[in-house]
Amino acid sequence: MYLSEGDKARAVDLRRLVTGRVPSGIPENFIFTPQENETYFAGTAIKALNAKWKVIESGLIVPDHLAQPAAPIDQISVYLTSDEIFGFPVPQSLLIENLRNITAEAVLRTSSAILADYRHPGAVRAEIDKKYAAMWFTSPTKERVLNLLREPSRSLVVPQVLYTLVCHSMRLSGDSLLPGVVAGNFVVALMAAQQEFGDRPESGDEHVVTMKPGLLGREMISNQIFNSVIDEAHLMARFARIWLQLSIELEGEPEIEDLEKGYSEIVGVPLRDVLAVGLILFSVAVNGQSMIGPEYFSKLTWDKDRQERALSVFSVELYEFRAAVLAERKAEQVDWRFDTFGRFPVVRMWHGGSIVLDIALLLPRIFGWLPIFDIEFAAKASGSREKCKRAERLKQSLRRLSEKYCAEVIDSIVGAGSGQRRVYHDEQLKAAYGNRDGVRIADAAIDYGDSWIVIEATTTQLKRDSVFGISDDSVVEDLVKLAGEAEQVDSSINSIRDNETALTGYPSGAKKKFFPVLVLTEGFPVNPISLTLLREHVEDAGLLQGDDVAPLEVVDIVELEIVESLQREGGPSLIKLLELKQSAELWRCSLRDFILVELKLFPRRPDRIDKLWHGLTDELARRMFGDEVVDQRGF
Repeated sequence: MYLSEGDKARAVDLRRLVTGRVPSGIPENFIFTPQENETYFAGTAIKALNAKWKVIESGLIVPDHLAQPAAPIDQISVYLTSDEIFGFPVPQSLLIENLRNITAEAVLRTSSAILADYRHPGAVRAEIDKKYAAMWFTSPTKERVLNLLREPSRSLVVPQVLYTLVCHSMRLSGDSLLPGVVAGNFVVALMAAQQEFGDRPESGDEHVVTMKPGLLGREMISNQIFNSVIDEAHLMARFARIWLQLSIELEGEPEIEDLEKGYSEIVGVPLRDVLAVGLILFSVAVNGQSMIGPEYFSKLTWDKDRQERALSVFSVELYEFRAAVLAERKAEQVDWRFDTFGRFPVVRMWHGGSIVLDIALLLPRIFGWLPIFDIEFAAKASGSREKCKRAERLKQSLRRLSEKYCAEVIDSIVGAGSGQRRVYHDEQLKAAYGNRDGVRIADAAIDYGDSWIVIEATTTQLKRDSVFGISDDSVVEDLVKLAGEAEQVDSSINSIRDNETALTGYPSGAKKKFFPVLVLTEGFPVNPISLTLLREHVEDAGLLQGDDVAPLEVVDIVELEIVESLQREGGPSLIKLLELKQSAELWRCSLRDFILVELKLFPRRPDRIDKLWHGLTDELARRMFGDEVVDQRGF
C-alpha cells in the first residue's frame, strides 16, 4: 500500500509500531498488513517458522496441517507428466518409435503386471509409485520423481494411461520382432502416452459450472467412473442373491423370471461355469500372476471343451482384441473409451496362455450387470425373435430384482419385523395414495417420528456418451432423466405431508422433515459437480421444494450396505448420517466419502454379505475341482 504525501508523517509512526525492523530494500512508504493466525518476529514482517498446533475433537493436540478438515479436493489425485519428470515433454514420435519395437504381447504382459501390483489387496498407492519410480528411472531423475511423489496427491502409476498405451500398441506393435531389432523402451512409450492423455486444447468453458458440466465436469465424471473402487465381496454377494436366489424364490411374480436358466438357455453356456472360470482367473491374477499358462486349467475336472466354452464368454484371441480396439478407436477418438477392455478383460495368446488385463475389470464383467448383455448379444446373434423377446423380459426381471434387493437392504438397515412398522414399501404407499389422480409412488418411505426418508431405487445408468465424456448434451439428458426419477419421491413426499395418517394409521403430529434419496443400484459418480448439477435440474423441474425438504442425496447399494454395517455396530442411523452430511465439509460428495473420509468410520461387512459371497465361492470351488453339488440353488 503506497501513501500520499500528506500521510507520510503518520506512516512513520505506524512503521515504528508495525515494521520497525523491516529488511532493507523495502520502500519506506510501505505498510505491511499481518495475516491472521500467523506469528512474526517482533517489529518485523518476517514470519516465524514455528510449528502450529490444534486441539481436535478427540482432545488430541496435533500439528495444524493434520487437523485440517476433509475437503473434496483431497479426493483427487494428479498424475505426473513427462514434462515434470524429465523437464520436457516426451514427443509423440518416441511413442511410435518405441511401440513399433515392442511386441503387442509384451505390452499386454507388462501393463497387466503393473496393474496387478496396483490392484493387489492391501497395496498402498504411494508405495507402488515409489517402487516403479525406483525401477523405471536412474539418478537424478529418480530423485526428482520421488521428491514430486512426496506430495500425497501426486501419482506416477496411472491405470487409464496403461489402458491408453495398450490401445496405441494394438495400432503400432506387431506380434514379433525381426532378428537384430533392438527392443523399444516401455517406460519411454508410457511417458509419451502419459503426456498425451487428456492433452486437449482449452475449451473456453466458464469455470462456474451450472446446468451443464462443461469439459471439467465431463472429465471428472469419466475419471470417477473409471477409477471407482470395486468391493469384491459386496459385488459377488449381490449377484448371488439376485441371480441365483431371488430369481428362483420370486419366480412367478409379475415381471420375475429365472435369470440363471435364461442365461444358460440363450447363451448356451451354464452361468455357473462362466462364474467358476472367471473366479479361478481372478484368484490367480489377484496374487500378481496376470499371465496364466494353459497348464493351470489342467487342475480342473472339466474336459477342454467345457473350459473353452466358459472362457470364450469373456475372452478373445489377441488378433480379435486388436481388431475390436482399433474399430472402437476409429469410431470415436475419446480418451475414456475402453469398451473392449470391459467386455473382454482376458486376452488369449497363441501359445495357449491367457492374460488378465486388469482384475478390476474381471469381476464386474462376470458378477456385475454385464452378463445380461451376454443374453442380449446371444439372442440377437441367433436371429430368433422369441429369444430377443425373452432377453428383454429377463432384463426387465433383473431391474425388478435389483429393486427387490434394495428393499431387503433397507429392511435390514431399519430392522423391519421388530415392533411398530417403520418402513413402508411401494405396496403400502400404493394402498394409501395410489387411487389419487396424478400421484406417483416411490419405492420406500422410512418413518423416523419427526422426519421421513423417501427413497426411489432405479437401475438407470449413465449413457455411454456420458461415461466417455463426449458431450454436455448427453450428460444433461441423463441428469434430466434422473430428475424425472425424483418425481416419484416428490409426489410421495407431498402425499405424506398432506395425509400421513392414510399411510401410518396414526395422527401426524408436528411438522416433519423430509429427506429425499435416489438409490442408483448400478452406481453414479457423485462429486461436487455432478451432484450440484442434478440438484439444479431437480429444482428447475419444480421438484422437492419447501423448507421441510432436505437436498436430494444419491447413493448406491454398497453405500446402503455400509450403513447396514454401521447399524449392526451401533453406529449412526441413516437419518442421522443424512442430517450430519448437510453441514459436513464433504456435503456435496458421496455418502461413502462422508462416512469413510470425514467421519472416519470403517464398519466391517454385514454377516449377511459374508454368508452370501463365501457360500458362492465355496460352491464354485467345488464345481471347479470336484464334488460338484447337486442342489445348486441354495449353496
